[in-house]
Amino acid sequence: MFKRILFAALMLSAAALACTAGTGPATPLPPTNTAGPTAVSTIAVTDEATITPSTTPTAEPTTVPTVAPTTPPIPAGGPAEPITFAAGADRAFVEDDLAQGEVDIYAVRALEGQQAAVILRSPETGLTFSTAGVSLPAVQRTRWWRGQISANGDLFIEVQSAEGFSGPYRLDVVILPVGVEGFPQLEDRCTMAVAPEADILYTPSPQSDVFAEGDVVGAQQLEVAAVTPDGGYYGFEPGVAQAARTGANRLRWVAADGVSLAGLCTWVDEITLEEVEADIAFDQLPICQIAFVEGQIFRDQPAAQVAPLGVFEPGESTLAYALTDGGNFLGVVPPLPRFGRYGLDRLVWISTAEGQRSTEDTCADLQAVDYP
Repeated sequence: MFKRILFAALMLSAAALACTAGTGPATPLPPTNTAGPTAVSTIAVTDEATITPSTTPTAEPTTVPTVAPTTPPIPAGGPAEPITFAAGADRAFVEDDLAQGEVDIYAVRALEGQQAAVILRSPETGLTFSTAGVSLPAVQRTRWWRGQISANGDLFIEVQSAEGFSGPYRLDVVILPVGVEGFPQLEDRCTMAVAPEADILYTPSPQSDVFAEGDVVGAQQLEVAAVTPDGGYYGFEPGVAQAARTGANRLRWVAADGVSLAGLCTWVDEITLEEVEADIAFDQLPICQIAFVEGQIFRDQPAAQVAPLGVFEPGESTLAYALTDGGNFLGVVPPLPRFGRYGLDRLVWISTAEGQRSTEDTCADLQAVDYP
């Protein structure tokens, strides 16, 4: 049975904040589904679990204030459903199901200077959200965002699904009162404490080499990033430089009997040992840089009859990891990550007979693969 575990998307670290926060006006989201949502979403709010700010405001309101109407750009995917906050609450959430290719759009009113966070939870890793509006720069296809609202107006949130993905989701929005600095720790993250005697492993397997002993992490609570389908191992990002490791190969693992879980651990990503090993093999492939002189379409499979997924624009570049056995297609890194895919499945494919590209000499060293 598919075990739905919370995706550990609530790691509100300073490093992630530096990567995602920004200022300035935004552009509207590109249209991804002109038909808009196929169903009206149900809006739910939290009355009983109001977040306590880490610093206490002196005379600021505890509800999201009403501001004068503005005319921010509305995403072209369809009309937006408003998300409202209960009296005294600084948090609201939406729960819904998203079909493949569907888009749900929400709007949240906010004030300049307010601290905000948006978190998407789903057992399907292909569900992401993007943002637009007058209040912050556009954020594309992520699972969480945290930052400061830069102008009065509406924040638009568009929940979308990658090809082949559909399923339930919960979208949490937190907006703190004006003047409250710092962000409260959200209590529904999934964290774990590692027993000092437990082994921290490279892979979720009893045959794995040992990365470190549990006492190296001390008493700190680690964000749970993944779990094996049988619940036997929990994975986390070790927080060390790993330039040569990507995807699931970046995680370190602890057996379930060596951890103590805390928080809401309902929808952490499930990853199998085979998927971890696929990413380990992927990181050992030779690579080369490709720059596109003119636009070139890419496909999900190395076959001309497969419908295009998108286009690399002139001037864009990417990395090539594989060449089909006949030399007709290159497997390259797509413009956006392919969530829930591992090994060569992470790649998209471009025809070597189409377009114009400039490449490095090392492309001659690419591994010939029989794919799929």
